[in-house]
Amino acid sequence: MAARTYHSVSRQDHLLNCNPASPSVFSVLSRPITACYNEWRMTSHRKELSSFAIVLALALLVPTGTRCQAQSSSQRSHQERFAPAAQSLEKAEGELTTKLAANRKDAALLSSRGLLRLQLNKQNEALADLQDAVQAAPTSAQFEINLAYGLLFIQKFQESIAAARTAVTLEDRSYAAHGLLGRALLAAGGPAKEGIRQLERSLELNPDQTDLRFELVNALRQEKDFPAAGVQLRILKDELPPGDVRLEYTQGTLSADLGYPEAAVVNFRRALQFKPGSEVVRQDLAAALVRIGKWSEAAEVLVPLATSQPGSYQVAYLHALALENSQHAKEAEAEARRAVTLHADSADAHTLLGLTLSSQNRYDEAISELTRAAEIAPDSFDAEFYLGRTRYARSDTAGAAAALRKAVSLRPEDPEARFLLGTILEVSGDSEGAVQQYQELERISPNDARGYLGLGGILGRGGDIEEALGQLRRAHELDPSSFEANMALGRTLAKAGKVEESIGFLEQAAKESRESPEVHYQLALSLQRMGRRAEAAKEFAEVDRLNRRRRVEPGMGTGNSKP
Repeated sequence: MAARTYHSVSRQDHLLNCNPASPSVFSVLSRPITACYNEWRMTSHRKELSSFAIVLALALLVPTGTRCQAQSSSQRSHQERFAPAAQSLEKAEGELTTKLAANRKDAALLSSRGLLRLQLNKQNEALADLQDAVQAAPTSAQFEINLAYGLLFIQKFQESIAAARTAVTLEDRSYAAHGLLGRALLAAGGPAKEGIRQLERSLELNPDQTDLRFELVNALRQEKDFPAAGVQLRILKDELPPGDVRLEYTQGTLSADLGYPEAAVVNFRRALQFKPGSEVVRQDLAAALVRIGKWSEAAEVLVPLATSQPGSYQVAYLHALALENSQHAKEAEAEARRAVTLHADSADAHTLLGLTLSSQNRYDEAISELTRAAEIAPDSFDAEFYLGRTRYARSDTAGAAAALRKAVSLRPEDPEARFLLGTILEVSGDSEGAVQQYQELERISPNDARGYLGLGGILGRGGDIEEALGQLRRAHELDPSSFEANMALGRTLAKAGKVEESIGFLEQAAKESRESPEVHYQLALSLQRMGRRAEAAKEFAEVDRLNRRRRVEPGMGTGNSKP
């Protein structure tokens, strides 16, 4: 049978855990806490990409008034102003404790100390203070808000929601209460619609909450309400000056959501220009470059991250993927091994390592890694697909067919798996099974020439020449420059006695694969049958030259691409 051309081993499936549409909040705005808070302060935390990102936009709120005893900057000594943050917090805590000794039921002091203790990682004591403040002033929405924040801070989401609801009941027009309730609802991971409504209500009450509006954009993106997210983004464009890194970055994430990775790359590049040190922007730029197949650029963008984040599985994986697809197999192998070391139970990492080994013709090692990937994740299509492909490269057609049958069962509509399974069954002599796969390929991908090509080849060898010609003509219509389609159609036409018509297709095949002795031989036979002896002699001479060269240079010839 004619040599088959296989697609690159690199598949977009291998973005896997690396989803650039995930909300990425890269602005961390943490300030030392003093005893008095009279405004929203937001701190956004980004977790490692190997787990689900939980965006906690946190508000630290306590009331102002005569009970708030924080000193102004002008009242503090030079030494105090420049003391380490932890020391300053501990000093403030001590001062509040002293004041509370005189009045243990002072709700404002209790709430202030509770917030300070959160920053000092004294979570149990902090929560006790915040709860005592609510008990001391049960009608105060402000102290309920502070309690809700504290509960959210320590990830007690349901209790935080309950406290925030109480705050909303006490003061329905509190933008802080609505905003915190929305954040808690979203952090809890339940239905997002109510959380979004609460964020929107907070912005109605106080439109000048830039951070909260960014958070709303991300929540809308997660709900795939892209038009609404776009509206909020336009409001932010009107509010913020040109060159705002958050604006460019968020526009990039929305572009990625909408299926415009090229536009996302433009936005991410601008964001990186405005903030060159942002690792989050750099990583998402790399992911967008991977999406559009700009592997070398992605690998280059990831180099600083690979250095600065040696313990990041996600970076190691993405870097290995980009290196593999930019033909740097050894470097890709090193990064893939790092990913496996960092996350030994990742089927994706073992699969990618298997691919890097396979691309170096180290098939036994590759099969070991891919087998491990299939064991870790029995429902992994990629693990089974590449295991089948690598076993076929190792001439294990039975093992290859078994793995590919599993892959097809996991993803019945995948044309690559269907085609490769059909090819392997055909090679192993199971023509009936191969016909079934090629027919399925025609059904699921009617504009894919390979199904018609495979089916036409089997029909031709079985003697059903007219039906074979119909299939092969359709393959040629779909892919007129295909060597295989021209070769198969030309040879079958010659077999059907349509020798003159066969010559044109065989000549085209010879142009597409000048180093194939087989195509020159078939062309020579057709020319000879048409009495064009001089041209036939020239083609026979070319066959002899290529065969002699093949004997001198093993592996030279049609170049059948092994998977």
